[in-house]
Amino acid sequence: MSLTRDLVRQIRHKPVGDDDRRQASLFVLDTLACALGALKTEPARILGSVTPPRPGDMARRAFYLGGLAHILELDDLHRSSVTHPGAVVVPAAWAAAEALDLGGRAFLDAVLGGYEASTRIGNAVGFTYESAEGNSIYHSGNVKLTRRFRRGISASLNYTYSKSIDNASTLGGGGTTVAQNDQDLHAERGLSSFDRRHVLAANYILTSPFGQNGAFHSSNEFTTKLLQDWTISGSMSAMSGSPFTARVLGNQSNSGGTGSVGSGRADSTGLPVDDGSGYFNPLAFAIPKPGFFGDAGRNTITGPSQLTMNISLSRSFRIGDDRRRLEFRVDTTNFVNSVNITSIGTVLNANNYGLATNAAGMRTVSMSLRFRF
Repeated sequence: MSLTRDLVRQIRHKPVGDDDRRQASLFVLDTLACALGALKTEPARILGSVTPPRPGDMARRAFYLGGLAHILELDDLHRSSVTHPGAVVVPAAWAAAEALDLGGRAFLDAVLGGYEASTRIGNAVGFTYESAEGNSIYHSGNVKLTRRFRRGISASLNYTYSKSIDNASTLGGGGTTVAQNDQDLHAERGLSSFDRRHVLAANYILTSPFGQNGAFHSSNEFTTKLLQDWTISGSMSAMSGSPFTARVLGNQSNSGGTGSVGSGRADSTGLPVDDGSGYFNPLAFAIPKPGFFGDAGRNTITGPSQLTMNISLSRSFRIGDDRRRLEFRVDTTNFVNSVNITSIGTVLNANNYGLATNAAGMRTVSMSLRFRF
């Protein structure tokens, strides 16, 4: 027995109650209302001129009614299977019931069966198609300065200027999205999701200049013992922001599958992206027309830059012989307590569009005291 026949057999033997049929009648009314509302639209005129319904032609009549319903049908979504069953199931069941002279009860049972089949198939075959078509290019220049440890000081400074371009930053396209249109992968080419134009990193270690081997000596023994053996170490990183993509919620293009859901990009209005006082210019993007993909490029919004400074202060006190030591340490992350925004809202029809949605950790201070023996 084929999988299709087995599925039909399971659905036919599934009990149907009056509450189920009442729900099916609402599905039918919703689909018919969408079809009637779309009759005077331009897509309906084109549909009628290409495939006009003909008396007795069951398939053509079902196709015409389904096409009309699909023009305005935007909310009939079964989320887990990512399907719009109404525009497909109701016209087919209607045409079949009329051709076979079936009653209303059988018609509603057929609608329920169609909904059950389409959602089961959608849940069973959901997948993300991946192909070996990723392409990337990376160029960078790097400058590094290093001071080796001498006279209690060591430091390093590293600067990188780089640019990375690709059409998929990771397997699956990067983040939670995949390609907007699998028939136009060229449109996916843009800045890599991890691209940062400028990255500056510094590290240093400073030891106290007082003490037996230090550069400074004090006649006051107490002062010498107080200031000797301290170590300050730290790091600093400053980098430009990583890019984001202006997207739209839902499936504006009405294309099938999950690829366009969450991956649909916005339209570009032609205004500069970096204008305005916010993180980017929200007027630089617009929601695409229904049935069309957005023409804005991928990763065209440069995110906020980031600055982080970490500092540590430590000292080891000898107690008695060298085996006994008391170690004191203070560690501070993000010492200057700078706000580093790591994510911004770039979905046009979302409430957080243009706002910061996530930030790195603020300043933390930890102290430790350890006795070694």
